[in-house]
Amino acid sequence: MGVSLNKFAINNEIDPAILSRIENLKQDIKMGILVKIANGFETTPAKFLSEFENYE
Repeated sequence: MGVSLNKFAINNEIDPAILSRIENLKQDIKMGILVKIANGFETTPAKFLSEFENYE
């Protein structure tokens, strides 16, 4: 997307520290944060997880 983690977090009303911990597998993702991340990618949580599963 060409956006830093910090900018993505702020643009989607997520604490950048939380997003960083999730990215580094130091914190589990909660549903509310998942919804915000999916919205940031202009998709639904189900589609986001489906795409993520296919990526790995």
